[in-house]
Amino acid sequence: MKEFDIFKEISHRQNKKITKQRSIIVKKIFSLHKHFTADELFKMLKRENSEISRATIYRTLKVLVDMGFVEEREFGQGKKYYEHVLGHESHSHFVCLVCGKIIEFKSKVIEDEIKKIAAEKNFKVEKISTIVYGICDECQKKGG
Repeated sequence: MKEFDIFKEISHRQNKKITKQRSIIVKKIFSLHKHFTADELFKMLKRENSEISRATIYRTLKVLVDMGFVEEREFGQGKKYYEHVLGHESHSHFVCLVCGKIIEFKSKVIEDEIKKIAAEKNFKVEKISTIVYGICDECQKKGG
């Protein structure tokens, strides 16, 4: 079942409206395979001649976050970033403190260690997300 079909099915079960505008936004988000801000999403939709307001984008993002289809993250840059997580494995992030670049990575070793520590503390892990701040290769080469 495709991501949008799953979204529609769960929306109907939760009595959430699926307007034409919401459908356009959700389909666009599910087509993205990178982090994005609400402003970036607005600009992408605007380039596609969509007449969707920023307010509608923010409302839809909140609904998607509440439903668990999208995660909202703050990487310390004063912006909220979003990424759709339906059908995606958990992963962690390197964030460059100079240019803001976000690099995703997966590490079974890190996840296993976190789960081990959580078990020792009798803590039930639902999902794991690690953010590591530093300086990316390109910025290091520039002297950052």
